Amino acid sequence: MRTQVLVVGAGPVGMATALALLDRGIDVQIVDSQWRPGVHSYALALHARVAERLRELAPEVNPGQRGWAVERISVWDSHGQKGVLDLRQLGGPQAGLFIMPQSLLEQSLEAALRRKGREVLWNHQFRGFDVSNQGVRAEVERLEKQSQGYPVAHTEWSVAESIIFDADVLIGADGHQSTVRRQLAIQALPGGAALPFAVFEISLDSPVDGELVLVFGPGTLDARWPVGKGRVRWSFQLPSLPLGSEARKKERVFRPWSPEELPQLAGEELSKLRAERAPWCADHSREVHWRVAVVFQPFLAESWGHDRTWLLGDAAHVAGPWGMQSMNAGILEGLDWAEEAVKSLRGKSSWDKVEDRMKIHQASWRRLLGLSGRWVAGPPTPDWLAPSAPRLGMSLPATPPIWDQIATGCGLHWEQSGI
Repeated sequence: MRTQVLVVGAGPVGMATALALLDRGIDVQIVDSQWRPGVHSYALALHARVAERLRELAPEVNPGQRGWAVERISVWDSHGQKGVLDLRQLGGPQAGLFIMPQSLLEQSLEAALRRKGREVLWNHQFRGFDVSNQGVRAEVERLEKQSQGYPVAHTEWSVAESIIFDADVLIGADGHQSTVRRQLAIQALPGGAALPFAVFEISLDSPVDGELVLVFGPGTLDARWPVGKGRVRWSFQLPSLPLGSEARKKERVFRPWSPEELPQLAGEELSKLRAERAPWCADHSREVHWRVAVVFQPFLAESWGHDRTWLLGDAAHVAGPWGMQSMNAGILEGLDWAEEAVKSLRGKSSWDKVEDRMKIHQASWRRLLGLSGRWVAGPPTPDWLAPSAPRLGMSLPATPPIWDQIATGCGLHWEQSGI
């Protein structure tokens, strides 16, 4: 099969990049080893600036109608509320975010691709590639289910056929465990310690407000996200990796909680964590809809690619979960890559220009991960905010330059480390 760009990974970053290329008349094929989009994942919010860019690209993505706007961060500790940050007032009209589960975002992007005549090739597993001056030759295996076993039958995925793609460019948008990154032998540089969380999405008896709540504790930072329909999601940072915790991934079917598999996610544990971390919280949960023990391992790829092969999104970087930065920054990177790469694909510019543009994003990620400095309190910083300045700065739900505007509005300033 011949295509100009082969995208490996049909998450929000891969699909948004493909849409931007199709808009500019570039032929794209998208493959994903899974059999369908996710039904549940950790990511649940679009930054306002990202939502605006996606609306222009795909009307199907309409967070204003399908999401829930959040414009305030309420900052607490175990004793009570410390203060409230108005994101729009601090960062301007492009600050704030929309609660929109990643599953709904992926469905919307896939619908936009169909409208443009392009189907995601699900069940297509990327195996490897060779690069030459003419382009990339990639091997992809189409998977299908087959019945196995006797007398008790079960189904297994098996290889139905091997497909060769000849492409001008290969994009790895295949997540934090990226096969493309590994085959390119690009090192993932550590961006901090592993961050384990216990996550509970619950229904409440009382109405849900539109604030993101951050709770600062000694060595922990917890979050309470309003997710609409009378639900909130609590993410409690844990001091150590719990038994049964796993690397972050999307669920393709709803998987019920098993008390034998994950005893630390029982309802008693939720009550205990809330009592210890947020005793002021008046949440009365009617039902726990989703719970998971999940680990985020921050990293930054030493290179995002060049010429014929590139990494985007979580294949290139992962941050902590508080600011929902990995997916949102990845989408912006994909849109910027598409804009610059089209010139190279048409022979009007060199791939060095694309690499220069990606290096700007890479430098932003050194700051987002705290690898090149940290936020510190300045004279205008309120007393209640000053002790939490470094952690708050890293957890603001935005990416540069909006990230800088919000932090500066809080009285914080960036202290370069010189690393």
